[in-house]
Amino acid sequence: MALQGTLNDFGIADIFQLIGQQQKTGTLVLRKKESTVLIHFREGAIVSADVENREQSERLGSMMVRSGLLGEDRLRVALEDQKKTLQKLGHILIEKKFILKRDLDEFIYLQTKETLFKLFRWNSGTYEFIPKDIESESEFFQPISAEHILMDGFRIVDEWPGIRKKIGSFDHVFEQNLEKPLLGVASEAANLDRSLDQSFAQFEESSPSQSTEDFPPEVLKVYELIDGSRDVNDLIWLSRLGEFETGHALCVLLDEKYIQLSQRKKVPQVGMEKINIELFQDVQAPRTNFLKKIFNGVYYFAFSLLILIWFGYFQVGPFAGFFQQDAQWVQSQTFRDLVSDYQMERLALRLEEFSFEHGVYPSSLEVLLQGEGLTRADLFFPWESAYFYQPLDLGYELSKPFF
Repeated sequence: MALQGTLNDFGIADIFQLIGQQQKTGTLVLRKKESTVLIHFREGAIVSADVENREQSERLGSMMVRSGLLGEDRLRVALEDQKKTLQKLGHILIEKKFILKRDLDEFIYLQTKETLFKLFRWNSGTYEFIPKDIESESEFFQPISAEHILMDGFRIVDEWPGIRKKIGSFDHVFEQNLEKPLLGVASEAANLDRSLDQSFAQFEESSPSQSTEDFPPEVLKVYELIDGSRDVNDLIWLSRLGEFETGHALCVLLDEKYIQLSQRKKVPQVGMEKINIELFQDVQAPRTNFLKKIFNGVYYFAFSLLILIWFGYFQVGPFAGFFQQDAQWVQSQTFRDLVSDYQMERLALRLEEFSFEHGVYPSSLEVLLQGEGLTRADLFFPWESAYFYQPLDLGYELSKPFF
């Protein structure tokens, strides 16, 4: 019996649990709108996760540069070699001794984990499991059990909305609260024996601050990196903890008032963006880009045709009189509903893109106007009132305007 269907009937957690229990080997293909994710299993454990047209910031090379492990010049050399040899970037970096094997394993694990956890935010789409032989991305990479992913995944689904609300934008910059310092930063704590710390704790009872013993290593690691100039994105990659763990650490420090939002703005880094545009896009699969262009072409042709009919109805410019014979049909509620359905698909696509990038749905449709591709008229067309939109705990509600 083939394992395939829609996520409305069989959720991500159920699929992972089934594959893990039956110790399946193969590839799970998940599709949602224009997003396609491939999860590779070996004997029920996850060995890697691939994303078609992965965001530039989530590619291995970009992650290593932002973490400080790899220089931009070395990444540029490796990407040029990749274009010539078609080898995997990780193998090239190791061959050139730019990184160690354990570094590659760490970032493959981080990239895989981040990809998997974002899947738990999907509430629609399709899935298909294809049995086949699977090899690990790295010989030293330890496969991730489905049970481990499920436990962390449920925790993320439960806590992530609150974390995003408290942190706000990933562009925010935090600074340590000098009026309430944390006694000992992570690097110092790592060099001292815990028993020695405990023996001196009795002499610090009068201090209003807490010691590093009161916090897990992840929180201390993030606290040490906060310097008043790094934004949340920087902390995510420099800590190598991922979005959720970094966000959770920031929330702990904010709640205890050890850090605060800084008024300073981060200076944008132009160099890395230039590498992304010039080189990363060159090594994408041509077939994926070709199919994407076809999809976009068909979609916008259909939508443009409906707009053409709409202009004909209003007798605008060269379209005047063009649709006079069909004016009765154009004026009908059926036609307006048809145009509205296409428009709502556009809005739904933008909402999903926003959710995939920010982890939550926007508070209002107007937030989508900050990006490209939408104008204020798109929030009404073809009606006189705006579409009804309301974010929910597990999705959103989008409908035609109430009259």
